[in-house]
Amino acid sequence: MKGVDSPLSKSVSWRWAGILIFVGLPWALIYLLIAFGEKLPSEATLKNALFRSRHVVDTVAVGDSRVMRLSEEEFLAKGWAFFNMGLSGMSPEDVALQLQYAFAGGAIRRVILGVSFENMTERFPFEHSRYWKEPVFASPEFVSFAGEPPTVTSGAAEGGGLWLRALAHSYILPFDGAAPGFHMALARLGIKSLPDVFLPNGNAAYAEVQKEIARGAYDFRHKRDPAIYFSRPDGEARYTQTRALSKSGLALYRKMFAFLSDSNIPCVAFETGRTPEYQALLDANPLFKQLQSEWRDFFRAQRNICVDFIEASSINYAASDFFDAVHYIGQTEHRVAARLVESLTRLETTCKRTD
Repeated sequence: MKGVDSPLSKSVSWRWAGILIFVGLPWALIYLLIAFGEKLPSEATLKNALFRSRHVVDTVAVGDSRVMRLSEEEFLAKGWAFFNMGLSGMSPEDVALQLQYAFAGGAIRRVILGVSFENMTERFPFEHSRYWKEPVFASPEFVSFAGEPPTVTSGAAEGGGLWLRALAHSYILPFDGAAPGFHMALARLGIKSLPDVFLPNGNAAYAEVQKEIARGAYDFRHKRDPAIYFSRPDGEARYTQTRALSKSGLALYRKMFAFLSDSNIPCVAFETGRTPEYQALLDANPLFKQLQSEWRDFFRAQRNICVDFIEASSINYAASDFFDAVHYIGQTEHRVAARLVESLTRLETTCKRTD
């Protein structure tokens, strides 16, 4: 009958209403808090609070999120005070900021540097940086070490608007199964308790992931899909545009290694892992295979009496420990840590401090 909605049309309307609520609710909650003067803590802020609470730190891990699960037991067994400075994101500048911040805040004697093939896709310095304007890292000395920040008319415009990307990274992209900003907004409004993002030693907590796995509700097949990371704006697919490793990224890593060597600080750089399916995707593409080979050659060339590089093939990354295509939990945490301790111990015999 004309003018009367059918049950089907009502169902479709309710479905679209549900989708709009699901998509819009996180933004609405976040803007509501911002409107009332609330500032949601970022990953950098949370990590800073933990770092400051550790009275002694002499061994740090820096890198992207793929470095954020290293067993602390192996470091404690050597009498080393470990902290994981790693943060989400694929930017050489953010790694450099972590490194400088750690040295400014502690008597660092050993450095672990997690390196990922994907963080060499940037076209200009700070293109993918999430943290260079964070109050924690915004010291002029830290930023100048990392490079020349982009201007509004050049870098930001060329990169599609860094401020917009930073907002999306902070509040929308998934971390531990849900957006951290959304979790924080719910907590501030008293709707739910805030899950731990990091453990006291700086490692990622992955509490929600582990709960889902324990319940048998975790969708490994979907979450391990390499396309989730491969097709990101800063993922391997970007190499089809740049067709080369980032010149600014390579230069910055050389600068970090030189800084550590000149300071007589043992540093182990290790290639972060991925599932066999992910690696097979790279090997099947001649461009990616060639660039990954060049990437490994670069880090091999940085080896000296203070710096080592461990390739993924020399680390026992167990495929069953990956809960997505690049992040792991379980026994791999111990195997990676043990391999790093072994290398650091050897470097300490050749990289002699003068103090």
